[in-house]
Amino acid sequence: MDGLRRFQDDRVTDLSAALRALPGDADRLIVGFSGGRDSTALLDVCCRLFDPARLMALHVCHGLDPNCDDWARFCADRAQDHGVVFKRLDVSVDTTAGGLEAAARAARYGAIAAYIGPGDVFVSAHHADDQAQTVLIQALRGAGMRGLAGMPVWRALGVGRHWRPWLSIAAAAIANHAETAGLDWVDDPSNADSARDRGYLDAEIWPALISRWPAAVHTLSRVGERAAEAREALDRLATIDLETVRVAGARLSLSQLAQLSSARRKEVFLAWCREQAIARPDSRQLAEIERLLAAREHNSPRVVIADYEIRRFDGQLFRLPALGKPPSPGTSLHWAVGGVLDLPHAAGRLVINADADTDAAMQALGPLTVVFRRGGERLQKTNGQHMPLTDFLREQRIAPWVRARIPLIYRRGRLVAVADRWRCPSLAHTLAHALGRIRWEHALTGD
Repeated sequence: MDGLRRFQDDRVTDLSAALRALPGDADRLIVGFSGGRDSTALLDVCCRLFDPARLMALHVCHGLDPNCDDWARFCADRAQDHGVVFKRLDVSVDTTAGGLEAAARAARYGAIAAYIGPGDVFVSAHHADDQAQTVLIQALRGAGMRGLAGMPVWRALGVGRHWRPWLSIAAAAIANHAETAGLDWVDDPSNADSARDRGYLDAEIWPALISRWPAAVHTLSRVGERAAEAREALDRLATIDLETVRVAGARLSLSQLAQLSSARRKEVFLAWCREQAIARPDSRQLAEIERLLAAREHNSPRVVIADYEIRRFDGQLFRLPALGKPPSPGTSLHWAVGGVLDLPHAAGRLVINADADTDAAMQALGPLTVVFRRGGERLQKTNGQHMPLTDFLREQRIAPWVRARIPLIYRRGRLVAVADRWRCPSLAHTLAHALGRIRWEHALTGD
């Protein structure tokens, strides 16, 4: 931090005091600079407090307003005036999955997260009024503790960190600094658009609310702080519960889950998904996961969450990447001797664990053909009798979605191995040795 500190200005004591909490391990401070009043004040205070050579002004252009190029040029000029490096990031806003505000926010932070590096701290000018409005909007949307906690002061962002040092500073204090310092800024008309939740709140609700309850900003911020404390306690309990119900890796015990209340189970599901940074289940998806506990397994029930899915089998819940369709029964693959064979449709791959004798054994084995279940396959048992493949897979407690993708290995038209689960007992020792070195690698159980 000492390397970043420049000097103190008495006019901005309250604003700069918050910024002095910058950790000593910060390599670079990247200022989110939209060109609006708040971010303009933030850049100005940062330049008063820190060496501008260690700062960067980062402007994200969403391309949603015809004046966006003019705003970007304004920001570049102001950064040059301060002697600060300027960077513009252009993003494309995809509204197909949600509203414009959420889509723009996702595009903005996605671009910032991809840009910043280890040791970088991205700082934004969110203030106490923003926090209070966030809490109020989340309450109106029926959010739980995580939503009511509002915006955190610190959070991970890509390989760097996102810092909001002014969350306890009133908007009026920032506006006062901007005016008394003679700063210039641009006004984004979309901020006053009453079609947007925040625009409507600013124009129609907030003035009347503050007039009736002057301490609303402080009070709502306190609600956020208390919700954050409650959220932290819930997260810690969920971590303990998760380890109690975990079978291994990405599998949970249904019998252990049944010992928890519904509320605690939902927190476990959230923590379970959060540990792999997959999409957070919404309330509807959480209810669907709850119903899996009583679902009939022969239907292979599942809940799809973005690119992942939750499945039930053999008294366990499985978390794994979304699988899509299994290989068709007509799929036939040639497997060259000793090579690695990649299988289609998320079925993994077949590899050989080589040893000193494997090369000779594989030469004797010759080329193999790999197919998938077509129906009617039968396996030879050690007593010479045969059993249906379906019965074998059921006895082995292999999940239905794994059965649909398990590779069947043929030699000269004869079934000689089922992945690494079975090999024909009547083969010569050399051939059996080679087949015994086969390993099926996959992610079909999420582990």
